[in-house]
Amino acid sequence: MNEENNEELNEQSQSLTEQNSQSNMSQQASKKVANRVLNSKESKKALRSLLKTLGPILIKLGMVLIALIVIIGIIMFVVSMPGMAMEKLKKMLTTAGNSIAAFYGADTTKMIEDEEIYESLDYLKQMGYELKDMRFLDKIYDR
Repeated sequence: MNEENNEELNEQSQSLTEQNSQSNMSQQASKKVANRVLNSKESKKALRSLLKTLGPILIKLGMVLIALIVIIGIIMFVVSMPGMAMEKLKKMLTTAGNSIAAFYGADTTKMIEDEEIYESLDYLKQMGYELKDMRFLDKIYDR
């Protein structure tokens, strides 16, 4: 029984070895063919003629794509720049005006609206504070 198994294993290993050698030979043959095709004068001539034909087209296509990207960039700059410039100018002029007014004795305190007070009270209540017990509402109830 063991001899039969050994013979079977030997036959299988020999067939695998033969298959591997055949596949190696076929791979070597395909590499040779590929090298011959790549190195042949005809393939070089075909590649050169293809490049001569497609070269100007690809250059023009590249130039159009670059021009398109530049145009989109300029448009985005023109669209967004005025808003940014106006915002900075407005902030700068407001700061300068407040500084001049403060120099001549103007009141620089900020006026707080009732709506801001109510928003703050709602926020404190959401955080779990008891507004009346912690004396947040004394001034409102005294009115």
